[in-house]
Amino acid sequence: MLTITPKDVILSFEKYGTEMLKLDFESVVDNSSSKKGANIHDTTWIKILFHTVSDEWVVLKLNFSCILTASKAQLPSQNDKDKVKNMLLMFKKMTLDEIRSGDYVPRNKSNEEEMEAETKHVKEYTQMLYDNTEEFVKCLGCIEDSYEDMCERFKSDYLKDPDQFDFNAVKEQGWVITDRKTGKITGYNPTIRTIRQTDRKDENNRSRKIKLETPLFRVKLPVNNDRLVVTWRSRRGDEESKPYVFDTRKTIFDKRNGTVKMVPAKYRNGNRLEDMTIHNAGNFITYKSMVSGSIMFPKVVLSKQGISLVNEVRELAVKRHRGRQQVETTIATNTLSLMKGSGESESEEEELATENKSDATQSADEDLEASDDDEPVVVKKVEVKKTKKVEPKKTEVKKTETKKKPEQNKKRQLVSDKDGADSSGSEDVDIN
Repeated sequence: MLTITPKDVILSFEKYGTEMLKLDFESVVDNSSSKKGANIHDTTWIKILFHTVSDEWVVLKLNFSCILTASKAQLPSQNDKDKVKNMLLMFKKMTLDEIRSGDYVPRNKSNEEEMEAETKHVKEYTQMLYDNTEEFVKCLGCIEDSYEDMCERFKSDYLKDPDQFDFNAVKEQGWVITDRKTGKITGYNPTIRTIRQTDRKDENNRSRKIKLETPLFRVKLPVNNDRLVVTWRSRRGDEESKPYVFDTRKTIFDKRNGTVKMVPAKYRNGNRLEDMTIHNAGNFITYKSMVSGSIMFPKVVLSKQGISLVNEVRELAVKRHRGRQQVETTIATNTLSLMKGSGESESEEEELATENKSDATQSADEDLEASDDDEPVVVKKVEVKKTKKVEPKKTEVKKTETKKKPEQNKKRQLVSDKDGADSSGSEDVDIN
């Protein structure tokens, strides 16, 4: 499949405008449900094609790298947790001030030269994150504009010749507006559901909407029936469930083969490592996490709810944002040192090293589980050996010393008694 970057999408949009996307009516899945109900309707899937600058029509698989998230992974606002099909991840254009906080600030160094180099590095690094995120959000805007225009063209073509689109979903009530007297179709007005959010509801007045300063774009993180964050394809049961969220801090680089192995992300709950689920994914994919991966935009779905753009994350490498901000303080250094304690790690690097132990021949998950179980046992064995060797020697020495002292004391007492008897007799005579 052709690799398409955000820059490729922007260039195509500049060349073709909103006609960058089109519906492929030769690839349609038209389902009709025999059991109609509140949540069961006829649905139709139509394939989408993307027009490249080189004049090819391909399925849009968007590859991106080093982008900052505008939210943590979260469930849709109106979604039954028992029937959840996906989680949401949001993106937006950020300012440099928003980016340069938390983990993206210079760390304290021992001298001015190192501090100057660190400041320069962080400045360039955050500028790169800003540029990449801005380009990615602009790309999503181009896709959204093309998608909306494509839907409007579809509505217009349908009004011209309704028979050419004999889809079950289109026949559902609410899609077609007909004249009550003649019964002829006068309009076609389904809801176009978008991935872009430009306003929000006022908390004090729910009927009033407040415009957002910058639009938000939502992409979907597929979830299977067991509420695990896994590939979308596995939900249909045609293959094994495979995780698509990876932890970049535990990436294994094999220098011998020149390969890179990605480690599926796990959520640490105490001493346990748990699979990524709808309940803990938001604790790992946090606000301002840096992500790379790919998103598919394969088709649109027509249903009673309207027209929706199908999008699904196929791969997501995440460097979790911890949100630790370094600021100056007037509290005495010795006071902070006393509060922190000498037994704790002195830097974030040391803490990350203890959290993310890995070996070139094993996965990071196996290393963490082994270290948690094995290290305490080794320490206990060493302590037992030392006590067995040292303690018996000390007790033998003490016993021999206590045995010798009574014999020596008895001899001394006998000698002193004899001397005392002789001296006492002479003293009695002298006194009398």
